[in-house]
Amino acid sequence: MRCPACSQRMQPDSSGECPVCRFPAAEVDLNVRRIYQVTGAIFLSTLAYALVVYFVSTTTDIRAVVWGDMIFYALAAACVPVAIGMFAVKNVIVKAAFCEVPAIFGLFAFLISGNIARFVALLGVALVLFAIMAPQVVSHVNEIRAEAVEQWRSREQKRAF
Repeated sequence: MRCPACSQRMQPDSSGECPVCRFPAAEVDLNVRRIYQVTGAIFLSTLAYALVVYFVSTTTDIRAVVWGDMIFYALAAACVPVAIGMFAVKNVIVKAAFCEVPAIFGLFAFLISGNIARFVALLGVALVLFAIMAPQVVSHVNEIRAEAVEQWRSREQKRAF
């Protein structure tokens, strides 16, 4: 791993600090890994819905409900405020949760209609939202690292005086 403060390749010591500059790199790295793990888990759970749809479609015969078309269109329309909500929030994990919602709607639409195309359409919306969000995750992680370095440098300057 590279130390965010001094950019040297390093292995944190037993206290989690960079041996070159004494930056608490292990703590920052743990926070970054948590963000990647949670957003990755949400993305994988979205893809898991496709497996659910596959197994349900091959093992059961779903009878469409009477209002299936109307429910699908309502769910598809509900994806618009969900997408707007994804852009409105700042927290990356909440954004990932918003990205997952169209896939959940698609799973529900499939279960009430038996139409795989409806699931695929809404899964596609979810994947597009994830593709839009991916660079935001990287920039958020870079902001976390930069903020941690800035706080560390200000503490080190106060200690020096």
